[in-house]
Amino acid sequence: EAALSKARETGLPMFIDFTGKTCTNCRLMEKTMFTRKDVQNIFNDMILVRLWTDFGGQKEFNQQLQQRLVGSVALPFYAIVDPEENVHAMFGGLERDPEVFKRFLRKGLEKSLQ
Repeated sequence: EAALSKARETGLPMFIDFTGKTCTNCRLMEKTMFTRKDVQNIFNDMILVRLWTDFGGQKEFNQQLQQRLVGSVALPFYAIVDPEENVHAMFGGLERDPEVFKRFLRKGLEKSLQ
């Protein structure tokens, strides 16, 4: 709710990271992709949200939200969502090619700001 409120306040899209505590591919994406300077530069134009789907008091809510927004509960799963909760881009799974991941980010960012 805090991220959604901030997105509505700023007009920026949200990058939602549906993740799991025991998800190895989630950790690999965080270490190899999210830490890249070029990816961080794109993230600067979004509200970043990490939602745990297998841990914590909100896990069931987060699972249901993921299912509703993207039609999947697979991990890792990423969605770029505008402040009205419209999904503009989705990406699931581990990606080793930074260019592929950055294309997803740019596409979602551009579509959400139109």
